[in-house]
Amino acid sequence: GLQVLCPSTGDCTVNCLSYFGCTNMNITQEYISAEVDVGDIFAEVNVNCIASSTCRDINITAINANSVNINSSNYYSLYNGQIHVENVNNFVMSCYHSIDVSCYNN
Repeated sequence: GLQVLCPSTGDCTVNCLSYFGCTNMNITQEYISAEVDVGDIFAEVNVNCIASSTCRDINITAINANSVNINSSNYYSLYNGQIHVENVNNFVMSCYHSIDVSCYNN
């Protein structure tokens, strides 16, 4: 799948807007040495799974980021994904669909 390498500082936003749009995508925030205080890191990783089945088998890795936000807002929009978040100040994962499942692991 497509590889997205986010910067170690600054914002990284991936918007998955179409059916199967980000399938098999790997999103990685560059690793900063563990010796750096997380309070000094300004990296933000945002992944928005908006369309149905858009983030199928997605892999997200963020280590030593300031903030990681994952939003899943449609039918099976986050399906069989792997998320590895470590040593972050703020991690938010939202799974919402008014009728059926939004986040699902088979």
